Amino acid sequence: MIKWIEKTYIFILYSFFSLYIILIYPWGDNYYYANAKAYYFIGCMFLLALLAISLRVARDDRFVWKITTPESLMVIFLILIACSTLFSVKKSLVGDGTEHQGILIMLSCFLLFCLASRLEPRHMERLCQLIIFSSFLAAVYSILQFHHLAFLPQDAVMQFGRRTFSFFDNPDYFGSYLTLVIPITFTAFLLTLKSKRSVLYFIILCTQLLSLLESQTRSAWIGVAIGFFIIAIWVVRKRKQLVKTLALMIVAFCLIFTVSSSFSHQNNASRALSITKDVQKIVKNQNAGSAGASRWYIWQVSMPLIANHFWLGTGPNTFEQVFPKDSSQTKKYFGNDKVYDENNDYLQIALTMGVPALLIYLLILSLILFKGFRKAEELDVQQQLASYGLLAAIIGYLVQAFFNISVISVAPYFWLLLGFVVNRNKESFHY
Repeated sequence: MIKWIEKTYIFILYSFFSLYIILIYPWGDNYYYANAKAYYFIGCMFLLALLAISLRVARDDRFVWKITTPESLMVIFLILIACSTLFSVKKSLVGDGTEHQGILIMLSCFLLFCLASRLEPRHMERLCQLIIFSSFLAAVYSILQFHHLAFLPQDAVMQFGRRTFSFFDNPDYFGSYLTLVIPITFTAFLLTLKSKRSVLYFIILCTQLLSLLESQTRSAWIGVAIGFFIIAIWVVRKRKQLVKTLALMIVAFCLIFTVSSSFSHQNNASRALSITKDVQKIVKNQNAGSAGASRWYIWQVSMPLIANHFWLGTGPNTFEQVFPKDSSQTKKYFGNDKVYDENNDYLQIALTMGVPALLIYLLILSLILFKGFRKAEELDVQQQLASYGLLAAIIGYLVQAFFNISVISVAPYFWLLLGFVVNRNKESFHY
């Protein structure tokens, strides 16, 4: 009985992350064909939690789990979300479109985090490999989109010009996904340099970088650059023999950047420089509202709303209900286009769930990252690199989250890796 439960549990977990990337509904005129993922996610997480509890009951003497500090804080976080939902301007347990931060989704994220932090090392290794290999499919499809070879019917509905989004509804969401998978792929490449598998990881990594450029998502560029920088600093400090490999990767990226710009007629350099232009707009207060594709305007308008709903927010998934979409200023920056969300995960939480919920969330992240870095220094060199790869992915994601919100197509990967960091404080694993 115990073995059957264990096998079923692992089978469902592997199947979830094998299929999640392609579980979409690409027909009809709905801009968000990843909505189906929300219910797949909730169903699988609750089933996995039930199996995990059954397994502990069957083993009897190992039933009690030690509750960690981050998990205790997450319970408080969930209670605050539940209270926010009760007093919400619009009751939403799951979400729709860009907003999927309802109590059932956040509870599922919590369950995934708890399960990931207790997995055996071999399963962490295999799940990382699964994520890397499945990301290759997403990267290849985004390249097909860029060259007008996409075959999913709903792709024609999307209006992002030459920007690619793969299976993620929006180039920004695809970019946030890449900020998670590129650092762990790069880490896997460095860890397997003496094996044939490193060639496969190198090919996947180059494909990911090309798809990142073609998504034209500047926030993801920044996030990936920071993740790469964290790994590079570790290499220079602890594994100087890998510096040549690091230089090779930089040369490869420069070639991809140059070839992509030349053959695609995309001015990647101009797109990158536009980041500094946006900063100048804000610093000099010259048409500052248009900075960051008018994100600055959204954030400015949201501040009084956050102050007015300080304790519990307006309720999960209620941004569209409270943002002044019909004001003259909004029309000035967005015309007839809808403003779907805050375009900043931290402000989104503050507005819709309350400032206390945001502070608890930031405390959870701070504790995990602080202990993750501290524990990594106690590991052997190979294990340190594996830990730094996970930490680089999470920090890169958190940086890009200043410009995007958490979405259902990406959130499970983030919470899984976050659980792995906690797990790494106890165990080690190899790619």
